[in-house]
Amino acid sequence: MATNNFLCHSRAGGNPGFTLLETLVVVAIFTLLAGALWAFQKDLWQNNAFIQNSIVAESEARGALKNLIAELRAAAPGADGSYALAAASSTAITFFTDLDKDGGRERVRYYLEAGSLKKGTTEAAGTPVTYSDANEKKQIVVHNLINYAGGLFTCYGDNYDGVTATSSLSAPINITEVRLIKAKITIDADPNRTPTPMSFESQVTIRSLKDNL
Repeated sequence: MATNNFLCHSRAGGNPGFTLLETLVVVAIFTLLAGALWAFQKDLWQNNAFIQNSIVAESEARGALKNLIAELRAAAPGADGSYALAAASSTAITFFTDLDKDGGRERVRYYLEAGSLKKGTTEAAGTPVTYSDANEKKQIVVHNLINYAGGLFTCYGDNYDGVTATSSLSAPINITEVRLIKAKITIDADPNRTPTPMSFESQVTIRSLKDNL
């Protein structure tokens, strides 16, 4: 009888372990915590990736605009005797400049295509010297362009006062009248997320044409 009393006391006063309900509650809490942690890590990773993409996009746009302005400023007649500025519109600029500093001049074309700013470079070749479209090397210099319906380039002539936008040259642009070119690039790494789009703008006067001012 004493033995039976001892066994009953042990079962009642000892550690019976978790009940099924307690186990389910613990599992549910663990699942919620794990889900919250995963969601936090996912958001953190996505935010970091977006920030990095934005930094890359901004650097890309600034670098491309800087190169464009520098190359345009140094534009000069082509190796075949062509006028320094070969063509100009709101979506494309073609000119001649010495990109590789070898004394020769490449034909350079910046143009809008499929939401990107692209650059085409053509070396002079042959006798007599020519620039063949088949030899043009193309590359994307700015991705994720937006708000480009009005164009990327604005050309001005002698009458530009530095303020009045309406004094810009109308299409079709007579390249011999161009004295100053404005370029504006607006990018958005992800239109569905903040921050807002970034715009970069600069202007340049082609040195070889300044005597005509």
